[in-house]
Amino acid sequence: MIPFMNTTSSDHLYTETRDALAGGTPMAINFVFPAKGEESLIEAHK
Repeated sequence: MIPFMNTTSSDHLYTETRDALAGGTPMAINFVFPAKGEESLIEAHK
């Protein structure tokens, strides 16, 4: 289980891959929250 903003996600790479192999449509999204004062991802990419 993955904790996130006072909730928990039960999915991870293993379950997403298993579901895809069974014909499902998995969705794995990686994301980050910049610390206060850090530039945004878009600004860092420019």
